[in-house]
Amino acid sequence: MAPDIFPTTAENIIAATDAVLTSVQGCADNYVAEFMDVPIANAQNALGMASELGLIQQSNGKYFPLRPFAVYLVTAKDTQKAAILRLVLEDYPPYQTFKYRLGVTGLASMAAEQVKVLYSLSKHRDEIKDTLISLGTFANSLVTEGGGLFKSADFNTQSAGFVEIVVEVAADRALAESKIRTRLGNDVANWINYAEVLTPITTGFMQLRGDSPRTPIVYAGNAIESLLTQIGNHFQVDLTNATGINSKVDRFNQNQIKTKHKNMFKYLGHIRNAADHGVDPEIAASWTISRETSIEYVNVALSTIKAAVYTILNMEYIV
Repeated sequence: MAPDIFPTTAENIIAATDAVLTSVQGCADNYVAEFMDVPIANAQNALGMASELGLIQQSNGKYFPLRPFAVYLVTAKDTQKAAILRLVLEDYPPYQTFKYRLGVTGLASMAAEQVKVLYSLSKHRDEIKDTLISLGTFANSLVTEGGGLFKSADFNTQSAGFVEIVVEVAADRALAESKIRTRLGNDVANWINYAEVLTPITTGFMQLRGDSPRTPIVYAGNAIESLLTQIGNHFQVDLTNATGINSKVDRFNQNQIKTKHKNMFKYLGHIRNAADHGVDPEIAASWTISRETSIEYVNVALSTIKAAVYTILNMEYIV
């Protein structure tokens, strides 16, 4: 497939990738726009560029993350995101050409025009230039010289610094998952679905170190809803048209999910709704999510997973 370049920024690409990661079953562009709180066109451009960079892929109108770099980019510490993005950016042919032509011409606008011609791109050269400059400067691949001039920074994918950062990000992820497995216990961790429950709850746990109290709740809430789907399959409970945590948990009887566990799920459902559903008609405003609530949410989600699955495995009744 011929490459294309979309007018967007590095920050929007990361946000769009984050949005796609939150949806286990894939998501449409309108979900991403709502998640990012931007117009649909902005979300589509960010999704298009994330696809170009190999962070996500589109199938049947839905977007899905491409691992491992989508996960690494979103869950990395802020100081590591630039290096992770640079690894995928430097492997993108139009950007490679842009850097080379920038070195030859010394002018970003001329380099962008040449990229446009060489790859038969439809976008205006200024859109191409602005997108590649945003990506390059964010990733520390381009260095500004002032007066609208830029030059390439040295890069070696095998250099110790970049290898160490990738290894560190992967190790952070592995350590976080190990902590989650220890908290849940091996029996529970091995029973829950890895991709749809363990992975998002781990991401939610890692996102607690970020700036957004809402994001960990989105990931942990998705893990809880996926767990209810898994429990529904286990007991052959019909969850058709049951959307969200609260509507799903209402489908179970007390022999399948105990009443006290149902109430734990309900707490998680109501907080998730406050974080993820915009304006609440009762207060005619959106709820502000505190960092304390975000931290407690992930912890209660872990406790609920463990308690509910313990009962299913006939191990013991805990809350």
